[in-house]
Amino acid sequence: MVQRRPRPKTLLRCPKCLSYEITRESTLFTGAPYLCRKCGYQGMLILEEEVPEGTPEEGAEKKEE
Repeated sequence: MVQRRPRPKTLLRCPKCLSYEITRESTLFTGAPYLCRKCGYQGMLILEEEVPEGTPEEGAEKKEE
């Protein structure tokens, strides 16, 4: 059996304003699967950025001592 390596975690970025506020649209009318909530960009081209290992994930709460 072949074992696959896990895919690295990635973040999506807007190519216009470099914001992380990207949503995936499921619409047939515009044909654009991605929408930036910050600048309004709609399109198929999107930047994908790998998250370095050892960094806390987005949405994780910070532990306070």
